[in-house]
Amino acid sequence: MLHLPLLTLWSKGNTPLPAFTCLMRRASNPHHCPILKRDLPTHSAAWKIKLQEVALPAEISVVSGSTSHEIERINAGDSATWEYTLVANSAGHFVAPSCRVTYQAESDADSVQETLSTTFSMPILSPSQKNIKMALSMGSYASLGTLNSVTDWRNAGITLLTFGSLVGTRVAYSRISQAAKDRRRRRAIEELQGKSD
Repeated sequence: MLHLPLLTLWSKGNTPLPAFTCLMRRASNPHHCPILKRDLPTHSAAWKIKLQEVALPAEISVVSGSTSHEIERINAGDSATWEYTLVANSAGHFVAPSCRVTYQAESDADSVQETLSTTFSMPILSPSQKNIKMALSMGSYASLGTLNSVTDWRNAGITLLTFGSLVGTRVAYSRISQAAKDRRRRRAIEELQGKSD
């Protein structure tokens, strides 16, 4: 499971609220669909927590779970998790929207507070991009960290091709020169043998 950065919830006045932080995590599953988890650890007790994703991009659809959730109570120091699975219709860069959270800081109904989480983004890779990324990571390991990007591998390939062609040209030139010398030597020997007869 990949842990993404801790997201702090903000009140409408843009001051951080001490009651909640929101941790977004992306987990991998056999179908390679991102699973978004929102962990809600509290610093003080909260009642009647309602969570609602503001909006999802059109390219993203929910496979399982829901983009809204309600929790009756979270005690101080406890945490609750809300998760849903997304599937991308196309490759690109996914920006997770803000999550709207309303809760009561006290058990009475007059203390309803509303917050929004910050956003985070993650790349959605096509199968070919995923294969390239895996090949680059294996290539980086094989090259002891020297070649880390497609550009590095391209430049290394151009360098090796240039060096190989120079060596090949030198070897071909040497063989052609040696063959020409051998022909001249044979002719000279034939001429010497013809004069001695």
